[in-house]
Amino acid sequence: MVTGNADRCRDPAAGPVNYEADPVVVDGVAFLPFTDVRIAREALSYEPRPGDLILATFPKSGTTWCQYLIWGIHNLGAVEEGRMPPVQDLLTKHFPYIDLLGTSSTVADRPPPRFIKTHLPAELLHRPSGAKYVVCLRNPFDVAVSYFHMRYGRRHLTHLPADYGFDHFLDELLSGGTVGGNPFQHARAWYDRNRDHDNVLVVYYEVLKKEPQKVVLELAKFLNSDAAARLETEPGLLERLLEQTSIERLRQLSGGAENFAEGDFSRHHPTAALFRKGVVGDWRSLFDRDQERRFRDAYDRALAGTEMHDLWAEHVATSTT
Repeated sequence: MVTGNADRCRDPAAGPVNYEADPVVVDGVAFLPFTDVRIAREALSYEPRPGDLILATFPKSGTTWCQYLIWGIHNLGAVEEGRMPPVQDLLTKHFPYIDLLGTSSTVADRPPPRFIKTHLPAELLHRPSGAKYVVCLRNPFDVAVSYFHMRYGRRHLTHLPADYGFDHFLDELLSGGTVGGNPFQHARAWYDRNRDHDNVLVVYYEVLKKEPQKVVLELAKFLNSDAAARLETEPGLLERLLEQTSIERLRQLSGGAENFAEGDFSRHHPTAALFRKGVVGDWRSLFDRDQERRFRDAYDRALAGTEMHDLWAEHVATSTT
């Protein structure tokens, strides 16, 4: 969590957004720079209800991919027909990002199932028995590279200093100054607080990439037993769902850099940088030795002894080439 900055509100209509400006900090939590404080407090105070399905992730951890998988599991007819919603519709109408859009106009009056996306840390999310949580975790090395490229890819929309580079970004990330806070603390909080709760399913990005059929069936059984039965028994249906949620298909659904929907969210949250490579181990393409050493020290201190630390060992091992 971030402390030290006063709460403030930026008018979404006030011209170009500086994504690299200090985040709006509300009750110690960093939100995007243009977030309305009222909206942020709606997200922070939201009490999940029976029928809520909350996808909780750190940024750049496979969030949109998981949103499409969850939406598809509940809409198999649309999947069969290839009627997947465009990214902007998914993120604003079907599966809203409450940290940016709030709850009063998105999910407050919606009947179940209510799909909710958030990057809020575990300690700020309530866990009543009637709500379900899917937590997607990705190794923080790949998260760091993907997150940096998202920022750099939006440089035409921002005021990045000319010398801004990966070192600057790592400083921000390790200090918890980015949206989502510190990635190690974010992952560890979900691990410590939720691994024994039967209303929480943890999905590892790397396992989803390696064994998509297995993980998607586990996800379906957790979310919707009828859909799980169909995916297990109807020939070709599971393969169709995976095809309709592939990174190639998601790029098509993003509509390209200039094809944004109407409204504040689309102006401030372009989809062009949502899907880059989607691979495991790409961190080695950017980290130098000093950066790796600094990042690994923090990683080991925070996550040593956990399941995720063991699972990610092969993916974050130093390259010998």
